[in-house]
Amino acid sequence: EAFEDTGVALPEKKRKRAKEILDLTQTLSQEFNRRLRENQDKLVFNKAEQKGLPESYLQRVTRDDNGNIVVGFNYPEVFPFLTHAEDEEARERYYRAFLNRGGDRNIDILDELVKLRKELAGLYDLPSYAHYVTQRRMVGNPETVHNFLDSVESVVREIEKEDLRQLRELKAQHIEEPDVEDVDVYAWDKEFYLE
Repeated sequence: EAFEDTGVALPEKKRKRAKEILDLTQTLSQEFNRRLRENQDKLVFNKAEQKGLPESYLQRVTRDDNGNIVVGFNYPEVFPFLTHAEDEEARERYYRAFLNRGGDRNIDILDELVKLRKELAGLYDLPSYAHYVTQRRMVGNPETVHNFLDSVESVVREIEKEDLRQLRELKAQHIEEPDVEDVDVYAWDKEFYLE
């Protein structure tokens, strides 16, 4: 089956295109991951934005001549910052930059990978790449996956709402907002308020 998934059972023209697609997706995936791994971008945070960060963290990171910290996107820098920095705007800036490392080129790579995967599925007369991937797995098709996820969602929805309510209360207390309903919790808030 794995051999067939490389296109060996396809007619010659489709087989050739399947090989091209598989080779190109591998090359693009490697480039995408390399761009993440080798990203050298740095962010600068001033003294006010450093509030709440542990002294051990501040001693470990690089500083510029003005006493600002200069941090990249490696694990020992990102997650302690998002967990402890009190400045929400600083957390947001770091979080968004972390998600966008790899730059516009990685967005272009993702777009191309989606198109290539759709084309690959089409070579097998399948409606989507999800059908291609799941056909050999225990689930058999994407509908089974969706049904499972829907059943999980129905179980955890109320728990998630309760968790968000608690995070909103913590944030409201922290920012001294009396009306909890006026408080939104964002992705860059999660680790800070969980801590």
